Amino acid sequence: MIEISDPLPQSKIGVLTLHDILFDEKCIGRVEVEYIQQDEMKMFRKYTKRKLFVGQPYGTRIFIDTTKVTAHQLGKNGLLEIVNVLKKTFKGIEDRDIYILELTEMGKKIICKASEI
Repeated sequence: MIEISDPLPQSKIGVLTLHDILFDEKCIGRVEVEYIQQDEMKMFRKYTKRKLFVGQPYGTRIFIDTTKVTAHQLGKNGLLEIVNVLKKTFKGIEDRDIYILELTEMGKKIICKASEI
């Protein structure tokens, strides 16, 4: 079962929060959630037709730690489960706001957007 932890100590509440992804109580990665700030609202209104508000989560990155599990091992269903738990935890977030990446020895590797799963 997938769970998302409470914000980690290095989070900046209302700006950027970091959370562990737990699979059967074992950490398999991290989630980074950014929130819309007042100074960004003008830009968002100009480029999108979405109804957004200050403090809404919008930029979310799922980092899968490949030393513990890979996105391939999780499979489509595992990745969808993570995305669904995120959408329940962070109200207002949409599939197009979520990116899935793997942390490898070489750095970050983009896997896909949640809307592509």
